[in-house]
Amino acid sequence: MADPSLQLLRQVAPPKSPDDTLTAAQIAAIEASATNFASFLDGVLSQLKRIIHGPDAGDWFADIETVFGSNASLKALLSGGVGARWQTRNDKRLPALATAGDGDAALASAISKTPSADGYVQVFVNGHRVSVADGAVSPGACYFSGDGGSSRRLIKDIQAGDTLHWVGTVANYQLEVGDRIDLDYEETP
Repeated sequence: MADPSLQLLRQVAPPKSPDDTLTAAQIAAIEASATNFASFLDGVLSQLKRIIHGPDAGDWFADIETVFGSNASLKALLSGGVGARWQTRNDKRLPALATAGDGDAALASAISKTPSADGYVQVFVNGHRVSVADGAVSPGACYFSGDGGSSRRLIKDIQAGDTLHWVGTVANYQLEVGDRIDLDYEETP
């Protein structure tokens, strides 16, 4: 059985046509000059279509996941749709390992997610940002490695499972038990 309030709405103010091809300017004009609920609803439905499809052709009632083909959450839509990125909540307040020499592992665990394409990874020790080496030619207080510390990854190539290594001669100090490390980067859902 249909919702009685929707039946009443259709009797009181049925939309003349769900025109979802209106431009942003036309929608604004409708919403500004609406004389009845039906006119206003036409503008709202057109705006909803623009939220789902942007300026492309489509219907306001389209299934969002079908349109985007993957993550169709409101969070993904507000962050840019498919391919959205946001700051990771992972890899925070990680306990540091005590280091004694350059190349020692800084953490017992690896980076948990692959950063977004060409994304930058920042490293904080006890809340202070430290420099991250970008491959073999760039100096840094730390670096990521995919082979247990033997070689340094380019920042754009860091991936889940890479380990963080400390370079005390660049940082001018060694890590101690009790230090906390935060990895700050964007991830793709």
